[in-house]
Amino acid sequence: MAKTKEEYDKMLAAQNGVCKICLKPEATVHKKSGTIFSLSVDHNHTTGKVRSLLCRKCNLGIAQFNESTEDLMAAILYLKSHGEKNEYNSD
Repeated sequence: MAKTKEEYDKMLAAQNGVCKICLKPEATVHKKSGTIFSLSVDHNHTTGKVRSLLCRKCNLGIAQFNESTEDLMAAILYLKSHGEKNEYNSD
């Protein structure tokens, strides 16, 4: 994991301050303080190896699918089969 603020800041700068998946800045607001959360340090839960910084939405999405590429692909195929379109699926 990013063990220091300097390591985190270096990762954040390398990603231009945005989530590695959706390419958007963090937008989730803390209910009590009213401040925007920092991007989460995503890591492989088996190896502990840091992958990238993710927004809460993308990080929680990966967690909901138990980090399974097969389950995530099944969800993508499901959405495509129902005509869902976005910038990644323009057919």
